[in-house]
Amino acid sequence: MILAQFIQFGLPLALLLIMFSIGLKLQAGAFVRILRAPRALFAGLTAQMLLVPLSALALVVLLEPGFAVAMGLIILSLSPGGITSNLFSYLARGDVALSVSLTLVASLITPFSLPLLTGWALSVLGGEGRQIDFPVLSSILRLLVITLLPLLAAMALQRYRPALARRLTGPAGVCATLLFATVIAAMLAMRWSMLPQLWRDNGVPVVLMLLLSFSVGWLIAAVCGLQARARRTIMIESGLQNGAMALVITDTVLAAPAMSSLVIFYGIAMLIPALIVVARGRYEAA
Repeated sequence: MILAQFIQFGLPLALLLIMFSIGLKLQAGAFVRILRAPRALFAGLTAQMLLVPLSALALVVLLEPGFAVAMGLIILSLSPGGITSNLFSYLARGDVALSVSLTLVASLITPFSLPLLTGWALSVLGGEGRQIDFPVLSSILRLLVITLLPLLAAMALQRYRPALARRLTGPAGVCATLLFATVIAAMLAMRWSMLPQLWRDNGVPVVLMLLLSFSVGWLIAAVCGLQARARRTIMIESGLQNGAMALVITDTVLAAPAMSSLVIFYGIAMLIPALIVVARGRYEAA
């Protein structure tokens, strides 16, 4: 009971802190180059907002998994980017300004697109007599409060109190990361005895989703003729999903532990290909 209450309170707070810490790092001047040559931004958004969700939908059609796995994949695919992708892009010697730009744009779109498309997916996949009343409007408002408002507040703080924003940047990022990691650890602790079953239920869909999401990022970046730094960034942005945002829907709104289990499993497994991209990027930059 204590773990469940901590998760219910800690998960939205972790996402709020994550978005606040991202806002503290946004520098308008760093994005002039991105806006003057927006090809990389459009390529990344296409991968994040279109190709990754389509990949998840294709897996659902081909694999015909259970309802919880299918919804977990779709909700996860609709939750792009986040502070983790910014960190890994930096470690991989990628284009950090591009990474943060993609995070910013996705953060403005996702509070609206995620609840709407989740409601649509529930109505389509719910079949077989399931009656699922998904609160689209309240979910949009919830995500606006815990994602967009802290992002805008941090940007305002950076604009009007830059010295304070600089002092808060490091501690805010550390606190957000530690709290989110603690919430994930609590969720794993609640499901520890179920891990073998979680692998049997989610292993194949998660591995295939990882392969597809990283691949579509590399593919569109290559087709657009982007440089290596931008290619690495778009691969990372496509493959690393915002688990905190997905869990707000699966765990807080829908109270669906099976869906949350897939999100958690993906959140752990996605670190493996991300670290491979980091190693490759640091080798090429050496």
